[in-house]
Amino acid sequence: MWKRITTWRTLSRCPLNVCEFCGEPFTPTKNARTCSSSCHAKAWRTRNPERWRASNAAWVAANQDHYKEAQQTWQKNNPEAMKVKAARWYASHAEHARTVSARYKVEHKAAVAESKRQYRLRTLEARRAAEARYRAANPDKVRAKHLRRDPAVLRAESRRWRLANLDKARDNYNRRRARKKAGVVERYTRLAIYERDGGVCGICREPVGERWEIDHIIPIARGGADAPSNVQIAHPRCNRKKWALV
Repeated sequence: MWKRITTWRTLSRCPLNVCEFCGEPFTPTKNARTCSSSCHAKAWRTRNPERWRASNAAWVAANQDHYKEAQQTWQKNNPEAMKVKAARWYASHAEHARTVSARYKVEHKAAVAESKRQYRLRTLEARRAAEARYRAANPDKVRAKHLRRDPAVLRAESRRWRLANLDKARDNYNRRRARKKAGVVERYTRLAIYERDGGVCGICREPVGERWEIDHIIPIARGGADAPSNVQIAHPRCNRKKWALV
């Protein structure tokens, strides 16, 4: 007990050293210049960068699997640091990055196209909301841009789109009619209504097969809503026969 107290008192009288790496004061043992083994290793790497790189390269070459696993774990646990590191690399290797990216796009056209398609699907709602906000905030710019285009080209593009997207064109037409009648408009998909109704005509109660249409239970012409609660699938002949009758 007395020996421990004496040792502590002796050490307490010793002058403190300052760690050459982190700058923190510490009680020295022998001729120590750093406060810990971690600071000692970092200070050695700072003094001997070439030897450290060579030693590190040799270790990585001998431990490829362990190195890859450690890298993946670190990247997963430090996403923000990875973003900063990637941004710094791209800023200092801009030309090389552009060359590699262009070569990859040429060699992997299918993968790039699929990646873009998946991105568009993931961001569909966000992009629609952003476009709606822009149109609401800049109606004059949107109108001016539309008017600058050739009317003949616009009509041709519109016709091509309608022929390629008949179902969407009908849905847009129904929504426009409902808005004109000051009715309720809610977005829905034809496939969702088909699955909800089980492929059965809402008028004759027979399976619709491959040809079917969306029927408004209360017609839009009579103030019906263009909403899931007011639509059902129907045979074309049943829909024509019903027409605007309730």
